[in-house]
Amino acid sequence: MKKPIQHLPPNVLMCGKLILQIVEDIFALPSSSMRARSRYHNLVATRCMCYFLMRTINDFGVTDIAGFFERDHASVIHGLNTHQ
Repeated sequence: MKKPIQHLPPNVLMCGKLILQIVEDIFALPSSSMRARSRYHNLVATRCMCYFLMRTINDFGVTDIAGFFERDHASVIHGLNTHQ
């Protein structure tokens, strides 16, 4: 079961929003597109880039990352393994 985003630790929310904003600005994406359920390759690749940054820079767990993006932890693991 996915945790609602408001129940995530404050550091995950703050760092996640910052990483998300930076990636959206770099790739000129609309602000709501990264959390959308879309499976377009460009969005999936940039979303996985955010997974990677949150995992490596901040050492967040896959469940925290999944909660931030409203995905399953298995989706985050797949994204980290596939899009490197």
